[in-house]
Amino acid sequence: MQLQLLKLLQLKQLLSNPQKIEKRERHLQKCLFFYFFVPMIRKILLFSFILVSVFVGRVNAHFNPINENPNEIGGPQFTITPNPVNGSYFSVNITFTEAEYPDATVVISDVLGKQVFVHSLKKTDFLEGKVRINVMDAGLDKGVYFVQMKSGDITRTLKLAIR
Repeated sequence: MQLQLLKLLQLKQLLSNPQKIEKRERHLQKCLFFYFFVPMIRKILLFSFILVSVFVGRVNAHFNPINENPNEIGGPQFTITPNPVNGSYFSVNITFTEAEYPDATVVISDVLGKQVFVHSLKKTDFLEGKVRINVMDAGLDKGVYFVQMKSGDITRTLKLAIR
């Protein structure tokens, strides 16, 4: 009973003061906005973020200069074994002939783009089908590098990890 009387008194005070009524209405409008529209805005932003992420991922898949799959586009085909490198040597296995790319060169760069090792392919490299590179002789510390096979204007790049 006392609770009902207290509520009636509060209601009477509220009705007697028009400024309090306007303030209460503004408060209710804000509550409704945050209750209904903010979750909807969050969903729209999340959906937009997902769409943009998918679109950017597809664009990067077509224009990414680092070819993870060496069979995707033309150019000097090669692989790196083992990768990641745990020992003191790794091999750059070439699957093209000297007639296709006679001026082929292996270039190893660090993540900043600085060339740390360059090796022009010789006849013996083509005959063996690989270039064996000593990690210490190439001056490679632990980390990630980019191995490029260059021939004229054509370049193919693979990642290399040294552990």
